[in-house]
Amino acid sequence: KGPPWYDCNTGEELPTEEVEKAMDKERASLKEFEVYTPKTKKQYEEILRSGAKVTLVKTAWVISRRKQGVKARLVGQELADGSHPDELFCPTPRQTSHRIVLAQAQRRGWEVHQGDVKTAFLHTPVTGETVMVVPPKTDVTEEHPFWMIHRWLYGFRASPRKFSDHFAKQGATFGWKRARGDPQPFFNSRYEGAVMSVHTDDILFTCRPEDAEQVQKELSSKMRILWEGKIGKEWQRFLGVEWCRKKRGFVCRVNANYFKKLLDEWQLGKAKKAATPFGPTRKRDEESEFVDAQTHRR
Repeated sequence: KGPPWYDCNTGEELPTEEVEKAMDKERASLKEFEVYTPKTKKQYEEILRSGAKVTLVKTAWVISRRKQGVKARLVGQELADGSHPDELFCPTPRQTSHRIVLAQAQRRGWEVHQGDVKTAFLHTPVTGETVMVVPPKTDVTEEHPFWMIHRWLYGFRASPRKFSDHFAKQGATFGWKRARGDPQPFFNSRYEGAVMSVHTDDILFTCRPEDAEQVQKELSSKMRILWEGKIGKEWQRFLGVEWCRKKRGFVCRVNANYFKKLLDEWQLGKAKKAATPFGPTRKRDEESEFVDAQTHRR
């Protein structure tokens, strides 16, 4: 709710001008993908009377500051509805899946390419059901208090699974097939030895050098993908860690600045080293309060 607007992660108040600019960018993306159609109250009631199964969800703005500036995302606020876990579960690759790509590249002397599907969930059409949302106060009008959704928004519980299936379907048109034991590695007989691993919207693949441009071109024809380069001698970020290529293989690490930031945050930069943060026999004071979950994980 705003203005004023606050960072959803830190609680920091954000400049209204920057937030509105970020919102306009998100609205333009929604229109480009034809995500919704405004509906009057009368049209909404007619849809209900038609007997169609309708899901009604509220929406909200999620705003945060990133390195590139303020980011605004319109998300659905969907509650648990008793759906079976199999309908919502989104497969993610095992670490071995990424290693298969790296091992193949190292064995063949090929390059490893990275890609990121931009606004991934908005690529996925809503089929077989009717989804209506209540727009946020910044976008709702008296004439059109409802939107009919044609693309899966962020925040919907089914969105990750729907996009995963959509990606597999689009990849299949170019010969990419899922592995049997792990659904997120993909293999392609059209390109000898080509292997791809997909983690939600993050892509890692390797193939013959002469095929790489065509693979990127084909996938980009179905989805908006930002190709972020190759894993080479310089450290490259992928899934929260950094990778680089050495003569004998690939090396993975967590950026040292992450640990330095944690030490500075807790004023432990000059502290003496210890095996554990507490003595081996120390127990928690029953009267002390637990920190919030986010701080505890950090």
